Amino acid sequence: MPTLSSDLQGFSSLSPTAFALEGIENPIENQTDSTSNSTLSSFWDLFEDQKRMDKMAKVVGSRKAAFVSQAGTKDALSYNHMAMVEVLPGGHMMTVWQGSVEGEGNKDQHLQYAFSVDPTGREWTAAKSIKWTQGPDAFNGETPRWSPVLQWVGEDGSTTVSHNADARGVVQLIYTQSTKQCRAPGGDIKMMTMSWPSKNWSMPYTIYSFEEEAKVPGINKVLANRLAVLSNGLFVLPYWREKGRSCPNVDDELAGKAGVLVSPDQGRTWKGFGEVSAMPKTWLIEQTVVEVDDGELVMLCRTQADFIYRVDSHDYGRTCTFFMKKFKKTESEGIKAIAVDLSFDAVANPSPPPQDI
Repeated sequence: MPTLSSDLQGFSSLSPTAFALEGIENPIENQTDSTSNSTLSSFWDLFEDQKRMDKMAKVVGSRKAAFVSQAGTKDALSYNHMAMVEVLPGGHMMTVWQGSVEGEGNKDQHLQYAFSVDPTGREWTAAKSIKWTQGPDAFNGETPRWSPVLQWVGEDGSTTVSHNADARGVVQLIYTQSTKQCRAPGGDIKMMTMSWPSKNWSMPYTIYSFEEEAKVPGINKVLANRLAVLSNGLFVLPYWREKGRSCPNVDDELAGKAGVLVSPDQGRTWKGFGEVSAMPKTWLIEQTVVEVDDGELVMLCRTQADFIYRVDSHDYGRTCTFFMKKFKKTESEGIKAIAVDLSFDAVANPSPPPQDI
Protein backbone atom coordinates (compact mmCIF):
# COMPACT_ATOMS: atom_id res chain seq x y z
CA MET A 1 0.00 0.00 0.00
CA PRO A 2 1.45 3.45 -0.90
CA THR A 3 2.69 5.58 1.96
CA LEU A 4 1.14 8.89 2.90
CA SER A 5 4.21 10.91 1.97
CA SER A 6 4.63 9.40 -1.51
CA ASP A 7 0.97 9.82 -2.34
CA LEU A 8 1.07 13.51 -1.48
CA GLN A 9 3.90 14.23 -3.87
CA GLY A 10 2.56 16.32 -6.73
CA PHE A 11 -0.45 17.75 -4.93
CA SER A 12 1.24 21.08 -4.30
CA SER A 13 2.07 21.47 -8.01
CA LEU A 14 -1.41 20.66 -9.27
CA SER A 15 -3.55 23.38 -10.76
CA PRO A 16 -6.97 24.00 -9.21
CA THR A 17 -8.54 22.29 -12.24
CA ALA A 18 -6.52 19.07 -11.95
CA PHE A 19 -9.68 17.19 -11.05
CA ALA A 20 -11.64 18.64 -13.99
CA LEU A 21 -12.92 16.60 -16.92
CA GLU A 22 -10.86 16.78 -20.08
CA GLY A 23 -11.90 15.96 -23.64
CA ILE A 24 -15.63 15.75 -22.88
CA GLU A 25 -17.40 18.43 -24.90
CA ASN A 26 -20.94 17.14 -24.40
CA PRO A 27 -21.00 14.27 -21.89
CA ILE A 28 -24.77 13.80 -22.10
CA GLU A 29 -24.77 13.19 -25.84
CA ASN A 30 -21.66 11.00 -25.62
CA GLN A 31 -22.89 8.78 -22.80
CA THR A 32 -21.94 5.12 -22.54
CA ASP A 33 -23.50 2.22 -20.67
CA SER A 34 -20.27 0.29 -20.23
CA THR A 35 -18.30 0.02 -17.00
CA SER A 36 -14.53 -0.23 -16.94
CA ASN A 37 -14.27 -2.08 -13.65
CA SER A 38 -16.34 -5.14 -12.80
CA THR A 39 -15.93 -4.56 -9.08
CA LEU A 40 -18.11 -1.46 -9.41
CA SER A 41 -21.10 -3.14 -11.05
CA SER A 42 -23.03 -3.68 -7.82
CA PHE A 43 -24.11 -0.02 -7.83
CA TRP A 44 -25.89 -0.31 -11.15
CA ASP A 45 -27.31 -3.73 -10.24
CA LEU A 46 -28.87 -2.16 -7.15
CA PHE A 47 -31.08 0.09 -9.24
CA GLU A 48 -31.76 -2.35 -12.11
CA ASP A 49 -32.93 -5.12 -9.80
CA GLN A 50 -36.34 -3.82 -8.73
CA LYS A 51 -37.08 -6.89 -6.63
CA ARG A 52 -33.98 -6.27 -4.55
CA MET A 53 -34.99 -2.65 -4.02
CA ASP A 54 -38.53 -3.70 -2.99
CA LYS A 55 -37.08 -6.15 -0.49
CA MET A 56 -34.80 -3.48 0.96
CA ALA A 57 -37.74 -1.08 1.27
CA LYS A 58 -39.70 -3.63 3.30
CA VAL A 59 -36.79 -4.07 5.72
CA VAL A 60 -36.31 -0.33 6.16
CA GLY A 61 -40.05 0.24 6.43
CA SER A 62 -40.33 -2.26 9.27
CA ARG A 63 -38.06 -0.22 11.53
CA LYS A 64 -39.52 2.15 14.09
CA ALA A 65 -38.62 5.82 13.71
CA ALA A 66 -36.92 7.57 16.60
CA PHE A 67 -37.27 11.32 16.24
CA VAL A 68 -34.46 13.56 17.41
CA SER A 69 -36.34 16.77 16.59
CA GLN A 70 -39.95 16.56 15.47
CA ALA A 71 -41.75 19.62 14.10
CA GLY A 72 -44.78 20.58 16.15
CA THR A 73 -43.45 19.24 19.44
CA LYS A 74 -42.25 21.30 22.38
CA ASP A 75 -39.03 23.26 21.77
CA ALA A 76 -38.55 21.74 18.29
CA LEU A 77 -37.91 23.82 15.18
CA SER A 78 -40.39 23.69 12.31
CA TYR A 79 -37.62 23.04 9.77
CA ASN A 80 -34.98 20.31 10.28
CA HIS A 81 -32.79 19.12 7.41
CA MET A 82 -29.39 17.75 6.26
CA ALA A 83 -28.73 15.59 9.34
CA MET A 84 -25.33 13.92 9.71
CA VAL A 85 -24.63 11.10 12.21
CA GLU A 86 -21.29 10.02 13.70
CA VAL A 87 -20.66 7.09 16.04
CA LEU A 88 -18.83 7.94 19.27
CA PRO A 89 -16.62 5.77 21.52
CA GLY A 90 -18.64 3.13 23.30
CA GLY A 91 -21.25 3.00 20.54
CA HIS A 92 -23.26 6.11 21.31
CA MET A 93 -24.10 8.48 18.44
CA MET A 94 -24.10 12.18 17.72
CA THR A 95 -26.12 13.99 15.07
CA VAL A 96 -25.94 17.55 13.73
CA TRP A 97 -28.41 19.21 11.36
CA GLN A 98 -29.50 22.59 10.03
CA GLY A 99 -32.75 24.02 11.34
CA SER A 100 -34.83 27.17 11.56
CA VAL A 101 -38.16 28.46 12.81
CA GLU A 102 -39.60 29.43 9.44
CA GLY A 103 -37.92 27.33 6.73
CA GLU A 104 -34.85 26.79 4.58
CA GLY A 105 -32.56 29.77 4.21
CA ASN A 106 -34.34 31.81 6.84
CA LYS A 107 -32.15 34.30 8.70
CA ASP A 108 -32.34 32.28 11.92
CA GLN A 109 -31.11 29.04 10.29
CA HIS A 110 -28.37 27.51 12.43
CA LEU A 111 -26.92 24.14 13.42
CA GLN A 112 -28.32 21.96 16.19
CA TYR A 113 -26.96 18.76 17.70
CA ALA A 114 -27.99 15.91 20.00
CA PHE A 115 -26.60 12.63 21.41
CA SER A 116 -28.18 9.21 21.59
CA VAL A 117 -29.03 8.13 25.13
CA ASP A 118 -27.85 4.58 24.36
CA PRO A 119 -26.21 2.79 21.41
CA THR A 120 -29.56 1.75 19.92
CA GLY A 121 -30.48 5.31 18.96
CA ARG A 122 -34.06 4.87 20.17
CA GLU A 123 -33.78 7.85 22.53
CA TRP A 124 -31.95 11.15 22.13
CA THR A 125 -31.02 14.06 24.33
CA ALA A 126 -32.72 17.42 23.87
CA ALA A 127 -31.36 19.37 20.90
CA LYS A 128 -28.81 22.11 21.56
CA SER A 129 -28.02 25.02 19.27
CA ILE A 130 -24.55 25.96 18.05
CA LYS A 131 -24.62 29.75 18.24
CA TRP A 132 -21.65 31.97 19.05
CA THR A 133 -22.51 35.21 20.82
CA GLN A 134 -19.26 37.03 20.13
CA GLY A 135 -16.34 37.14 17.70
CA PRO A 136 -16.32 37.11 13.87
CA ASP A 137 -18.56 34.02 13.76
CA ALA A 138 -21.16 35.33 16.19
CA PHE A 139 -24.68 34.35 15.16
CA ASN A 140 -26.38 37.58 14.08
CA GLY A 141 -29.35 36.26 12.16
CA GLU A 142 -27.95 37.47 8.84
CA THR A 143 -25.91 34.51 7.59
CA PRO A 144 -27.55 31.03 7.72
CA ARG A 145 -25.50 27.91 8.46
CA TRP A 146 -25.82 24.86 6.17
CA SER A 147 -25.09 21.16 5.59
CA PRO A 148 -23.00 19.80 8.50
CA VAL A 149 -20.41 17.04 7.95
CA LEU A 150 -18.98 15.01 10.87
CA GLN A 151 -15.74 13.05 11.19
CA TRP A 152 -14.23 11.36 14.24
CA VAL A 153 -10.46 11.64 14.79
CA GLY A 154 -9.04 9.81 17.79
CA GLU A 155 -6.29 11.07 20.05
CA ASP A 156 -4.04 8.48 18.38
CA GLY A 157 -4.98 9.73 14.89
CA SER A 158 -7.37 6.87 14.13
CA THR A 159 -10.53 7.62 12.15
CA THR A 160 -12.26 4.39 13.16
CA VAL A 161 -14.30 4.84 16.30
CA SER A 162 -13.21 2.70 19.23
CA HIS A 163 -15.59 0.45 21.14
CA ASN A 164 -13.73 1.60 24.24
CA ALA A 165 -15.98 4.13 25.94
CA ASP A 166 -12.91 5.79 27.49
CA ALA A 167 -11.31 6.63 24.13
CA ARG A 168 -10.47 10.30 23.62
CA GLY A 169 -10.44 12.45 20.50
CA VAL A 170 -12.41 15.08 18.60
CA VAL A 171 -15.45 15.20 16.36
CA GLN A 172 -14.72 17.48 13.44
CA LEU A 173 -17.71 19.53 12.29
CA ILE A 174 -17.45 20.99 8.78
CA TYR A 175 -20.29 23.19 7.49
CA THR A 176 -20.97 26.19 5.29
CA GLN A 177 -22.01 29.71 6.26
CA SER A 178 -23.68 32.19 3.93
CA THR A 179 -21.97 35.51 3.33
CA LYS A 180 -23.80 38.80 3.68
CA GLN A 181 -23.63 39.38 -0.06
CA CYS A 182 -25.04 35.92 -0.87
CA ARG A 183 -27.58 34.46 1.57
CA ALA A 184 -28.16 31.24 -0.39
CA PRO A 185 -27.20 27.56 0.14
CA GLY A 186 -23.51 27.31 0.99
CA GLY A 187 -20.98 30.11 1.31
CA ASP A 188 -17.69 29.86 3.20
CA ILE A 189 -16.71 26.32 4.23
CA LYS A 190 -15.92 26.36 7.95
CA MET A 191 -14.71 23.92 10.55
CA MET A 192 -14.82 23.51 14.31
CA THR A 193 -14.18 20.58 16.65
CA MET A 194 -15.86 19.10 19.69
CA SER A 195 -13.47 17.44 22.13
CA TRP A 196 -14.51 14.05 23.50
CA PRO A 197 -15.48 13.22 26.17
CA SER A 198 -15.60 16.82 27.49
CA LYS A 199 -17.97 17.94 24.68
CA ASN A 200 -16.33 21.36 24.52
CA TRP A 201 -16.47 23.19 21.19
CA SER A 202 -13.59 25.06 19.58
CA MET A 203 -14.09 28.35 17.78
CA PRO A 204 -14.93 27.91 14.08
CA TYR A 205 -12.58 28.99 11.31
CA THR A 206 -12.76 29.16 7.51
CA ILE A 207 -11.08 26.37 5.53
CA TYR A 208 -12.30 27.41 2.05
CA SER A 209 -13.83 30.82 1.44
CA PHE A 210 -16.54 32.28 -0.78
CA GLU A 211 -13.79 34.18 -2.64
CA GLU A 212 -11.52 31.14 -3.08
CA GLU A 213 -10.75 30.03 -6.69
CA ALA A 214 -13.35 32.40 -8.17
CA LYS A 215 -13.10 35.58 -10.15
CA VAL A 216 -14.45 38.71 -8.48
CA PRO A 217 -16.24 38.53 -6.13
CA GLY A 218 -16.71 34.76 -5.49
CA ILE A 219 -19.23 31.90 -5.41
CA ASN A 220 -20.93 29.80 -2.74
CA LYS A 221 -19.39 26.43 -1.84
CA VAL A 222 -21.97 23.79 -0.82
CA LEU A 223 -21.71 20.44 1.02
CA ALA A 224 -24.07 17.48 1.35
CA ASN A 225 -22.23 14.21 2.09
CA ARG A 226 -19.56 12.70 4.31
CA LEU A 227 -15.89 13.05 3.55
CA ALA A 228 -13.97 9.93 2.46
CA VAL A 229 -10.94 8.76 4.44
CA LEU A 230 -8.62 7.12 1.89
CA SER A 231 -6.26 4.18 2.35
CA ASN A 232 -3.25 6.54 2.32
CA GLY A 233 -4.72 8.82 5.00
CA LEU A 234 -6.03 11.62 2.77
CA PHE A 235 -9.37 13.23 3.62
CA VAL A 236 -11.47 13.90 0.50
CA LEU A 237 -14.53 16.14 0.94
CA PRO A 238 -16.86 16.59 -2.07
CA TYR A 239 -18.37 20.04 -2.67
CA TRP A 240 -19.94 22.05 -5.48
CA ARG A 241 -20.46 25.68 -6.42
CA GLU A 242 -23.90 27.26 -6.47
CA LYS A 243 -24.89 30.69 -7.73
CA GLY A 244 -28.02 31.22 -5.63
CA ARG A 245 -31.01 33.28 -6.73
CA SER A 246 -30.24 35.98 -4.17
CA CYS A 247 -26.65 36.37 -5.38
CA PRO A 248 -26.64 38.50 -8.54
CA ASN A 249 -22.91 39.19 -8.60
CA VAL A 250 -20.99 35.87 -8.52
CA ASP A 251 -18.66 33.89 -10.78
CA ASP A 252 -21.12 32.36 -13.26
CA GLU A 253 -18.41 30.24 -14.89
CA LEU A 254 -18.10 28.08 -11.77
CA ALA A 255 -21.84 27.66 -11.07
CA GLY A 256 -23.01 24.05 -11.03
CA LYS A 257 -19.50 22.58 -11.14
CA ALA A 258 -18.33 19.86 -8.74
CA GLY A 259 -14.99 19.47 -6.99
CA VAL A 260 -13.28 18.04 -3.94
CA LEU A 261 -11.29 19.41 -1.02
CA VAL A 262 -8.26 17.29 -0.10
CA SER A 263 -6.53 17.32 3.28
CA PRO A 264 -3.19 15.52 3.82
CA ASP A 265 -3.19 16.12 7.59
CA GLN A 266 -6.60 15.01 8.89
CA GLY A 267 -8.36 18.31 8.34
CA ARG A 268 -5.71 20.81 9.45
CA THR A 269 -5.15 22.15 5.91
CA TRP A 270 -7.17 21.78 2.72
CA LYS A 271 -6.66 22.26 -1.02
CA GLY A 272 -9.41 22.46 -3.64
CA PHE A 273 -9.37 20.44 -6.86
CA GLY A 274 -11.65 20.26 -9.83
CA GLU A 275 -14.28 21.95 -11.91
CA VAL A 276 -16.16 18.87 -13.07
CA SER A 277 -18.93 20.13 -15.30
CA ALA A 278 -21.80 18.98 -17.50
CA MET A 279 -23.15 22.50 -18.01
CA PRO A 280 -25.29 23.80 -19.61
CA LYS A 281 -27.24 20.52 -19.63
CA THR A 282 -27.23 19.96 -15.85
CA TRP A 283 -25.49 20.91 -12.65
CA LEU A 284 -23.54 18.30 -10.65
CA ILE A 285 -24.33 18.49 -6.93
CA GLU A 286 -24.55 16.54 -3.65
CA GLN A 287 -21.69 14.23 -4.61
CA THR A 288 -20.71 11.15 -2.67
CA VAL A 289 -17.15 9.78 -2.86
CA VAL A 290 -15.90 6.25 -2.08
CA GLU A 291 -12.55 4.52 -2.47
CA VAL A 292 -13.10 1.05 -3.97
CA ASP A 293 -9.39 0.11 -4.05
CA ASP A 294 -6.10 1.82 -3.21
CA GLY A 295 -6.29 5.16 -5.02
CA GLU A 296 -9.39 4.15 -7.00
CA LEU A 297 -12.13 6.72 -6.30
CA VAL A 298 -15.70 6.87 -7.52
CA MET A 299 -17.72 10.08 -7.21
CA LEU A 300 -21.47 10.02 -7.91
CA CYS A 301 -23.28 13.29 -8.61
CA ARG A 302 -26.94 14.21 -8.38
CA THR A 303 -28.25 15.93 -11.51
CA GLN A 304 -31.34 17.57 -13.02
CA ALA A 305 -31.30 15.14 -15.93
CA ASP A 306 -32.97 11.98 -14.50
CA PHE A 307 -29.71 10.09 -14.11
CA ILE A 308 -26.59 10.08 -11.99
CA TYR A 309 -23.18 11.20 -13.25
CA ARG A 310 -20.22 9.10 -12.23
CA VAL A 311 -16.63 10.35 -12.11
CA ASP A 312 -13.69 7.97 -11.60
CA SER A 313 -10.17 8.73 -10.41
CA HIS A 314 -7.30 6.26 -10.45
CA ASP A 315 -4.73 8.38 -8.59
CA TYR A 316 -6.38 9.48 -5.33
CA GLY A 317 -8.28 12.28 -7.07
CA ARG A 318 -5.44 14.04 -8.91
CA THR A 319 -7.14 13.41 -12.30
CA CYS A 320 -10.34 11.71 -13.39
CA THR A 321 -12.21 10.00 -16.21
CA PHE A 322 -15.90 10.19 -16.93
CA PHE A 323 -18.82 8.01 -17.95
CA MET A 324 -22.38 7.55 -16.81
CA LYS A 325 -25.19 5.03 -16.60
CA LYS A 326 -28.74 6.18 -17.16
CA PHE A 327 -31.64 5.00 -15.03
CA LYS A 328 -34.93 6.41 -13.77
CA LYS A 329 -34.57 8.84 -10.91
CA THR A 330 -36.09 12.13 -9.88
CA GLU A 331 -34.24 15.37 -9.30
CA SER A 332 -35.38 15.51 -5.68
CA GLU A 333 -33.39 12.43 -4.67
CA GLY A 334 -30.08 12.43 -2.84
CA ILE A 335 -27.34 9.82 -3.14
CA LYS A 336 -25.11 8.02 -0.66
CA ALA A 337 -22.51 5.42 -1.63
CA ILE A 338 -20.77 3.04 0.78
CA ALA A 339 -17.75 0.92 -0.11
CA VAL A 340 -18.13 -2.76 0.84
CA ASP A 341 -15.39 -5.32 0.11
CA LEU A 342 -13.87 -3.41 -2.84
CA SER A 343 -17.27 -2.79 -4.40
CA PHE A 344 -19.92 -0.28 -3.51
CA ASP A 345 -23.65 0.09 -3.11
CA ALA A 346 -25.55 3.33 -3.40
CA VAL A 347 -28.92 4.41 -2.10
CA ALA A 348 -31.06 7.21 -3.51
CA ASN A 349 -34.32 8.16 -1.85
CA PRO A 350 -36.98 10.80 -2.53
CA SER A 351 -38.02 12.82 0.49
CA PRO A 352 -41.00 15.03 1.43
CA PRO A 353 -40.44 18.62 2.56
CA PRO A 354 -37.91 18.40 5.44
CA GLN A 355 -39.55 18.83 8.82
CA ASP A 356 -38.38 16.09 11.16
CA ILE A 357 -35.03 14.53 11.99
